[in-house]
Amino acid sequence: MKKVTLILPDKVTKIGGTSRTVYKQEIELTSEDIIKIFCESDYHSRYKFKENDIKVLSIEDYSD
Repeated sequence: MKKVTLILPDKVTKIGGTSRTVYKQEIELTSEDIIKIFCESDYHSRYKFKENDIKVLSIEDYSD
């Protein structure tokens, strides 16, 4: 496993909708949203950061 330290913005853009409607909104970033960003595959919604807003501080080996 890896331990990753990230710097992320306070808000993330959530994009969603159906074939007829699309919405785009900025929401406050929570730990639940971070898990959704990495894990969930949802056809109707996704989360987007601006590339320049993300900083990777470190990647280290991690064991339980």
